[in-house]
Amino acid sequence: MTDLNLPVLPVLPGISLSSSQKIPPFPVSKTPVPIKKVKFVKSSIEIPHPKLILEEISVNVIDNNDLENELKEFGYHIINKIATPKLFFIKATNKKGQKVYIYIDTLEIPKNHDVMLIDDNNNLLSYSTKHGAYNCSGTDVSGIVFEYGTNSICTIMRAENDLKFAERNYLFNHNSQSHNLTFDGCVITYPVIKLSEIRVNPGLVLCNTDLVTRRLRNTEDSYERQELANTDCALDQLNEALCVFKQTCNNSTHKLMTNIQHLRECPEPSYNDLVKSNDDIIKLICVMKKVASKKKDIERLTYEIEELTQYLSCQI
Repeated sequence: MTDLNLPVLPVLPGISLSSSQKIPPFPVSKTPVPIKKVKFVKSSIEIPHPKLILEEISVNVIDNNDLENELKEFGYHIINKIATPKLFFIKATNKKGQKVYIYIDTLEIPKNHDVMLIDDNNNLLSYSTKHGAYNCSGTDVSGIVFEYGTNSICTIMRAENDLKFAERNYLFNHNSQSHNLTFDGCVITYPVIKLSEIRVNPGLVLCNTDLVTRRLRNTEDSYERQELANTDCALDQLNEALCVFKQTCNNSTHKLMTNIQHLRECPEPSYNDLVKSNDDIIKLICVMKKVASKKKDIERLTYEIEELTQYLSCQI
């Protein structure tokens, strides 16, 4: 009789198996069992690309009210629900009024969500910006979301087993003003937290989110204030360059007038000198016109700064 591997038996009520008991092996049947041949037929059904669908078998579509009520109990108020080809996020505010992205890692998908498509070709953020924000978040949250413009986000998620991050860029598949993203021309970062971790320890998640949000905002504030100081220096350099340019124009005009006066006093002026003198006058006028045309750009920038100043005064 041939030895077989013993199966693992479940513990049944009223029956206990001790390690000292010997279980006899199952007898080997002497009657051969016929093996049926199975013919595989190629299916005519086209299976969608895995990047374009969510796995319907492993994902449970839940009612919006159930998830919204659960998150409200934890102190989160939903702003927007976003589905990507592989990940699902909920943008919400927490008890401290801070905006966060909640990563749904529990195989539950709410209904009625905006859909975003992968758009890694539209990566407008520098590596230093992404790496700096990721390091700023530390290990207190699961990742970082960059909102840039009104239609795009960049997610940087931390891997489960190491500190390497996975980056993906997404774009809404339709233009709408209801995405609740940052206004155009601004890049803002938000922490990513997991729904499963909120359910296990909501207090710790809230504390970590608060720490990361404050670090991100303090870092962004310091950077932008330094940029404003650099803008001041750039304006000083612009003003200095304009003063030097005007002085150079005056010197060139004086030199041209001297040459013209000399040619007029000369009984037989050189033809080439006359041509050069007239060409130099045209060059001077063209260069002054080119610099003076920047006035419209400066006025536009001045108007934009005045508008932003008024907006800030009204909002805060």
